[in-house]
Amino acid sequence: MKITSKEEQQMICSCGVNEAGQLLEDGVKAMQEDELELALEALGKALQIRVENHGVMAPETAPAYFKYGCALLRKAVQDAGIFCADISEDAMQDAITDDENHRAGGLSAESEHGVMIREEHAAQVDDIGDMGLAWEMLETARVIFSKMSGRSKEMAEVHEKLADVQMEQGQFSNAVQEYRNALGFLADCDTPQARARLGVLFQLSLAFQMQMMYKEAE
Repeated sequence: MKITSKEEQQMICSCGVNEAGQLLEDGVKAMQEDELELALEALGKALQIRVENHGVMAPETAPAYFKYGCALLRKAVQDAGIFCADISEDAMQDAITDDENHRAGGLSAESEHGVMIREEHAAQVDDIGDMGLAWEMLETARVIFSKMSGRSKEMAEVHEKLADVQMEQGQFSNAVQEYRNALGFLADCDTPQARARLGVLFQLSLAFQMQMMYKEAE
């Protein structure tokens, strides 16, 4: 029996969906193994397939936007060597030292450990690189997830990553708001998210410390 055009399209779509799912799995695995180039290739292809099959803002594309955005963020951090959301021991020690100096009255806003606030995110996106693209992917995922019901966990994860981008760019006050948004969605989850909540609280405290708002960081 000859396959009709409609049947062909359905088969092609089905194959594409299956391929995208496998590519997402491969991309996540590559990220876990710190193979970021492989991760970006797989996740980017998965996103392309889902967009072609479902549309740019379809619900099916949200996980691909999110995972691709996460990979871009990690790649940008790795390439730039700037403040990382997965904070290094040295950076953590600096934050602790700053806090101790503050309590001893030995820290000023102009100290060598002071925070230089950079330009607003919107201005930075004009010179778009991996970090700017990461923001766009994560923000797109946020918009799509926000229109879906029962997605509190996903919304929390997206807001946390958006906050991580803000932290990388020195936009600490904006990061605070995004981390608070993440906490709000975690509270709405059907099941307890204690570990995720602790992680966000730690990052929130760090965002306050980077603004020398030590009381709020406690």
